[in-house]
Amino acid sequence: MTRITTSQMFQSSTDNINRNRVRLMQASEQVSTLRRVNRPSDDPVSAARIAQMNQALTRLDRYERNITMSRNFVDTTEAALAQTIDDLTRVKELVIDVNGGNLGIDDFTGASKEIEAIFENILSYANTKDGERYVFGGYVTDTPPFDDSGVYQGGVDQDIDVEISQGQYVTINRDGQSIFAQPEDVFTVLNDVKAALDAGDQDLISAVIPRVEQILRQTINARSGLGPIQVSLENASNMNADLEVAYTKIKGDNEDADMAEATANLTAEENAYQASLLVSSRVMEMSLLDFLR
Repeated sequence: MTRITTSQMFQSSTDNINRNRVRLMQASEQVSTLRRVNRPSDDPVSAARIAQMNQALTRLDRYERNITMSRNFVDTTEAALAQTIDDLTRVKELVIDVNGGNLGIDDFTGASKEIEAIFENILSYANTKDGERYVFGGYVTDTPPFDDSGVYQGGVDQDIDVEISQGQYVTINRDGQSIFAQPEDVFTVLNDVKAALDAGDQDLISAVIPRVEQILRQTINARSGLGPIQVSLENASNMNADLEVAYTKIKGDNEDADMAEATANLTAEENAYQASLLVSSRVMEMSLLDFLR
């Protein structure tokens, strides 16, 4: 029979106390933090899953911030185009009235001044900013895309692509040249309308009507092109919200503690720790008695 010495008994008792203390601390931490997994060593498999979900949730947060930024940018663009369409509609009404003889020659001066004011209005719309960024300048977002005479000086064929969900990008900008200068230049047409009114030339006014209709049409088309972008942003936001719920649940299933179970476990570990202390105390008493004998 193997003889167990007093020192071995004492060491075994001490080891048992230490193990139970660690388990008690873990059980107490689970109750206080409401988490079953507080560090990878608690459950390596669950900890890895939690880390994956945290990374996924971080990506979703970035996508949602991108969507918010994109919505603001697109909404600002649409508002500028809507105002432009309103003013160009007024230009069309004016030239049609003049061409139809609904305005007398004396009214041409007032119409010319109105066209001049509309020119300035549309120039300001073409230089619209979303925050600190000009929306119609392509990549060149820090300087006005149009100079004072309406000449485009921004970037051409420069798309601002934004990731709004995993692997999904949308182009949120429209460069000013493709809207205000192609196929007709809005500001050139407005200048020609004003020149025709100033000259009181009915033939010139009649000739410019199709060009006015074209600049109105190309602006309307540009605004319509924003619709699919807004739909994509909305759909991506909804999908990301659904994924956030799913990822949060998976994370919770792996991380969160069941309070009833955690509380019962804490009670059990407290009892085990108290028992180990009691056993250790008795071992020490026995050792002392052996020594006194």
